[in-house]
Amino acid sequence: FDGGNGGERKSRMSREGQFTEWFTHATGKEPYPFQMRFACEPTMPELVDVPTGLGKTAMAVLGWVWRRSHNGSDLRVNNAVQTDRNLG
Repeated sequence: FDGGNGGERKSRMSREGQFTEWFTHATGKEPYPFQMRFACEPTMPELVDVPTGLGKTAMAVLGWVWRRSHNGSDLRVNNAVQTDRNLG
């Protein structure tokens, strides 16, 4: 018994697979787990503590584009999990 979350988990896994394919097409590299979480999780992190050269810029730019265009209204409209349009 999945407690009623099976559909949500399946949807998230599908979203992560789509993001991986899209990110790989854009960069030629598969995303690191932190990049996938940034793009696919319903909440934005307050801090990303990753060493220099591991893809924070790709995370911010491509993750933001993905959230704005591919994750549906649940991440774009709900004020509790809205992706800010202003990165600065």
